Amino acid sequence: KKTIDEWKRMLKTVAGLMEIVDSSPQLSDLEKSAIREFVSGKKDNPWPDKPTVSSFKLRQEKLEGKIESIVLEINYESGQWKVSRHTAKCS
Repeated sequence: KKTIDEWKRMLKTVAGLMEIVDSSPQLSDLEKSAIREFVSGKKDNPWPDKPTVSSFKLRQEKLEGKIESIVLEINYESGQWKVSRHTAKCS
């Protein structure tokens, strides 16, 4: 099992991002397909009734009383994407 830090290193490349996307249990097949298409250059929003910015939870782990998540945000209007890390306390 990979750690959050290992995931972060993988996310520095498109190939690493795609490996995480393809193996993510949090994503549906439709979401995986939409991410693959966006990264390969197709910038059309597959959900035109939703906002132009979509967020996808790629990974989530419980660590020392916290929940660590890695989230991919895609902006269909600007054509940009970013990955961020979120931390929340476990209740």
